[in-house]
Amino acid sequence: MAQEPKARVALLVETARVFGRDLLKGIARYSREHGPWSFHISPGDYEQVVPKMKQWGGTGIIARIPNQRVATQILQAGVPIVAIGLTDEQLAADSPLHSLSEISSDPVEVSRLAADHLLDRQFRHFAYVGSSDRGWSSRRERAFRDYLAEQDIVPHIYHSPEKRRDQVWEREQDILADWIRKLPTPIGLFACDDDRGREVLEACAQAGFNVPEDVAVVGVDNDEVFCDLSDPPLSSVSLNIETAGYRAAALLDGLMSGTITEPASIKVEALCVVTRRSSDIVAVEDDEVSSALQIIHHEQGRGVSVESLVDKLAVSRRSLEKRFRSVLGRSILDEIQSAKLEHSKRLLLETTYSVSRVAKLSGFGSVGYFIQFFQRRANASLDFQALMSSVPIPTFRSGSLNSDGSLLPSATGLFDLRNEVVAVIGGTGTLGGLMAEALAGYGARVVVLGRNVERGRDRAERVNRAGGIGMFQPIDALDAGSVQEAVDTIREEVGETTVLINAAGGNHPDATLRPGGSVCKIPMEAWREVFDLNLVGGSLLPSLVFGESMLAAGRGSIINIASMAGMNPVSRVGAYSAAKAAVINLTKYLAIEWATRGVRVNAISPGFFPAEQNKKLLYHEDGSLTDRSAKILGHTPMARFGSAEELAGAVVWLAAPRASSFVTGQNIVVDGGFSIASI
Repeated sequence: MAQEPKARVALLVETARVFGRDLLKGIARYSREHGPWSFHISPGDYEQVVPKMKQWGGTGIIARIPNQRVATQILQAGVPIVAIGLTDEQLAADSPLHSLSEISSDPVEVSRLAADHLLDRQFRHFAYVGSSDRGWSSRRERAFRDYLAEQDIVPHIYHSPEKRRDQVWEREQDILADWIRKLPTPIGLFACDDDRGREVLEACAQAGFNVPEDVAVVGVDNDEVFCDLSDPPLSSVSLNIETAGYRAAALLDGLMSGTITEPASIKVEALCVVTRRSSDIVAVEDDEVSSALQIIHHEQGRGVSVESLVDKLAVSRRSLEKRFRSVLGRSILDEIQSAKLEHSKRLLLETTYSVSRVAKLSGFGSVGYFIQFFQRRANASLDFQALMSSVPIPTFRSGSLNSDGSLLPSATGLFDLRNEVVAVIGGTGTLGGLMAEALAGYGARVVVLGRNVERGRDRAERVNRAGGIGMFQPIDALDAGSVQEAVDTIREEVGETTVLINAAGGNHPDATLRPGGSVCKIPMEAWREVFDLNLVGGSLLPSLVFGESMLAAGRGSIINIASMAGMNPVSRVGAYSAAKAAVINLTKYLAIEWATRGVRVNAISPGFFPAEQNKKLLYHEDGSLTDRSAKILGHTPMARFGSAEELAGAVVWLAAPRASSFVTGQNIVVDGGFSIASI
C-alpha cells in the first residue's frame, strides 16, 4: 500500500534552466530522506501556473515570483512559502512579499569570483551586461561595481532598452552590438547569467569582435550543455544550487511543521569560475609571458614545469621568472599550480569521478597531497565540502582524515610540512633525491639543487608526478654567488626557505688509500677537494648563506648529512672521514650559535647505504660483494645495508617544526646498529 505523503508542495520553478533543475534535485533529495512529499510541478520557463492549493490539499510552496499575478495567487493560498530570488521591489518594506523566506544567490561572492577571474587574466577594462527582467541582475551589477571600485576601476555598464519593442532580442542584438563596438579592448565582460552571456557572444560576433581576444566573457549558473554549445564555449560562475535546494526544502519543512516561525534567507553558494574558451586568455603584452601562459593553460598545468617552459621558450629561467613577477605579480610555479587547481575544480564539479581519479587527471599523483593542496589553496573562494560531499575521501598516507577532510592532529600537529619550503642540495643523488620525495609526501614544497641539470629536473618531475610541488635549481655549492642566487630564486618562486638539507658530498679516487699504499702519498690537492666537497660545499657555505635568510625570518631547520665515518674513521678513506667529522662538529657549533634565534641545526649519520660514491667499494663489477662489504655486514647487527627510504623518517622528523622543535645540535645515527657493535 502506497505511503501517504507527509506534505503536498507546489514547485513553481523553471525546469528549462539549470538553476531550476538543480534546485529541484536538492528538493527531491530532501523528500526522499525526510518525506515522502507529493509535488505539483509543470515544465516550463519562468512563467508558472499556481495550482488550486485548497482543492489539492497543498501545504507549502517553493516559488519564483515573476509578476504580481503569481504573487497574489500564492499569498492567497495561505500556506508557508519559500520564494526564489526576489527583486529589489519585492524586498522593499512596503511589499507584501518582503516578509517571506527566500533563497537567492550571493551577489557579492558571485561578482567577486567573476571579477577575480578577469583580473587574474590581466584585464584592465571591464564591463557588465545585465537584464532588466531579472531581479537579481541589479544586485550583481552593484556588487561587481563595488568590488572593482576597491581596485580603482570603473566598469562600463550596459543598460537594457526601456522601450518594450527594443527588448525583443532581434532588435536588442543590434543595440548591444553597437554598445560593444564602443568599448575599449581587450576587455573582460561579466554577464548576469548564462542566457545573457550567450547573447553577448552573439552581439560580439555581430560587432566584429573576437572572443576572447577582444572581449572575454563570463556568465553565471554554469549550465554545462548550454555553455558548451555556445560559440565559443562560455565560461561561467558555478553555483552550489542542489545543496541550496535541499536547504530550501528543509526550511519549508520547518515552516510547515511550525518548528520554524520566523522567515529565513538561504544563500546559494558561489563555488568557482569554470573556465571555457570565452575567457581562456591572458591579456598581457609581454610575448614570452603570454606564450608561457598559453602553454600552462592549454595543458591545464599537467606535466608542465618551470624547466620545461624555459626549454620550450629558449629563455633564461631567471629572466622569465622576473618577467612573470613584473607582469602578473606571481611566480611561474604559482601559475602552474593554479591551472592544475582550476582543472581539478572543474572535474569535481562536472563529473562523478572519485577524488583519486581527479587527483591523477589534474596532475596530483598523491591523493593525500591533492586534498591538502586543495584545502589550502581553494578554501578562500570555494566550499571544500560542497565539492567533496559526493565523493569518497581516502586515507592520507601520513595519517588519517577527519570527517571534514582535514588531517588528524597526529599528522598535522607533528609531521605536517605544508608550510615548509625545503631546499635539498644534493637532491640529484640517490639519498638526497629520495629525501626530497619523502618531504614532498608530507606536504613540503621541495627545491632540488645540484649541478646535474638532467638528473635534477628528473627528480623534480618525480616529485610532481607523486603529487608534490617540486622544482629544480642549478647550484654550485662552492660558489657563494651561486648559493645566494639559489636562495633568492627560491624566495621568488616558492617562498622563503625554511628547511635546508645538505646532502651533497662524496669521495675522490686520489684520496682513497690503495691496498699497501701510504697515507703520506695522498696528494694534498685530493685532501682539499674532499674537504671542499664534504665540508665547505657540503655544509659550511650553504649553511651560512641559507642560515642568514633563516635567521632574518626567525625560524628554520638545517639538516647536514654526515656519515658513520665522521664518528669513527673508516679505513682507506681518511680524508672523507675527517671531513665528515668536521661536518658533525660544525653542526654542533652552529646549533649553539643559533639556538636562541629560531634556527635548529642537526645532522644525520647514515650507516652503509649503497650509492654512486661508494659503489666501487662495496661491489665488484659483476655485482658480487667485496671483502670490505663482507666485513661491514659482519659488523652490522641487522646484517644488511640500509635502503635510502629508511632515512626518510629521520629527515621528516628533523624537518617538522613541531615534531623536533626542542632538538638541536644532535647527530642522529641510522646505521642498523653498526656503531654499537663490538667483537
